[in-house]
Amino acid sequence: MNFEVKINLVVLSTDLPTNKKYILSLSPDEIILPTLSPSKKDTININKYVIDYLQSLKVSSHNIILVPQIISIDSKYIDSNMETLNPVFGFVVDYFPNIIDSYWNEFDYTIPNKYSNLIVEVVQKIQ
Repeated sequence: MNFEVKINLVVLSTDLPTNKKYILSLSPDEIILPTLSPSKKDTININKYVIDYLQSLKVSSHNIILVPQIISIDSKYIDSNMETLNPVFGFVVDYFPNIIDSYWNEFDYTIPNKYSNLIVEVVQKIQ
């Protein structure tokens, strides 16, 4: 049986002066995690593949190095079919508002959302 691999990226940030917490989303209105479907050649250096994608969105300033951390090989918090493997990579980055083709969606740990459990898992494993 062949599996489709869909890499889910959970990128979290905090705007320290305002104490607002954000998650990177592909929609301004709801949380839609950035996802990647790597080809076989992309899997040779998966970290570079993921970092290159995030750098294309300008999610960090030039002096910040993105360090991916694998959170899960197949997350139970991602809805998908049985033939899809859903690894999750987590990042915590400095807040940098000038991003491309994506949005910083504000969230609060005390207000449930579709990805509340996943966000908590990422924060626990990154710290």
